[in-house]
Amino acid sequence: MKKIIKALAVFSIVSLVNPVFAIEVDQKALQGAALYKQYCAGCHEVAASNAPTRASLGQMSATTILQQLAIGKMKVQAQALDQEQKALVAEFLAGEAGDQVDWITPAMCDSGKEVEIGDIATSGWGLRGVKNHRFIPGSVAGMSKENVGKLKLKWAFAYPGQTQVRSQPVVAGDTIFTGSKSGNLFALDRHSGCIRWHYKAVASVRTGLVLGQAEEGGEFLLFFGDITGAASAVRARDGVLVWRKSFALFQTSIITGTPALHNGRLYVPVSSYEVMVAADP
Repeated sequence: MKKIIKALAVFSIVSLVNPVFAIEVDQKALQGAALYKQYCAGCHEVAASNAPTRASLGQMSATTILQQLAIGKMKVQAQALDQEQKALVAEFLAGEAGDQVDWITPAMCDSGKEVEIGDIATSGWGLRGVKNHRFIPGSVAGMSKENVGKLKLKWAFAYPGQTQVRSQPVVAGDTIFTGSKSGNLFALDRHSGCIRWHYKAVASVRTGLVLGQAEEGGEFLLFFGDITGAASAVRARDGVLVWRKSFALFQTSIITGTPALHNGRLYVPVSSYEVMVAADP
């Protein structure tokens, strides 16, 4: 009898709490929908604007959308919104996509060893060297016209909650370094695809990665730019941030071009997106 009473008591509490929680969640969704309709739908619901559709936005994580509203391409359009309102819009659009970061820990490699930098097969937009040939010789790639038809998938690495991958990876020794739109930077085991280390950047990483030494005999660093107009250097062996510096010239500055490292000097191209601002006179 006591068990039944306890069960009824628990049921009563749940019955009382759940509707309130549901109403709170529904109110947030309604607020997010209203803000989206007022500030975003004018472009994202109009095919002629070439803006990402509502369905495409729904495939992104709330964090990615919030980055775009706070410090990304949409920060001018969202400047009338406070941080809480931006979060409401991001959560409304993301829906079930969520932030999806709980997959990272299970995907880590069993060994906690630091990454050893072997021969650098690819680095930077030009892939090898400074002449921008974008060519990898067969002796390095291990591919030829005789064996290319025999290639088989060994492993795949997904980016949950992301709809695009724009950051060109670096291959060095047994490690693949790659960035993502969510701002996550990964060092992957080349043989299995497991994660050796993970670094969370401040903003989306759209540029390719560059691996090199700031000075002869120095630490190997990964250089990249982000959508806020800042460039960063991260230690290749363990993913620890060494420095981050903003090169933004004005509010619409962004870095999409891959930096270039030559003779100890890092060249960082800075772009902008005035075309997005012009859409909201």
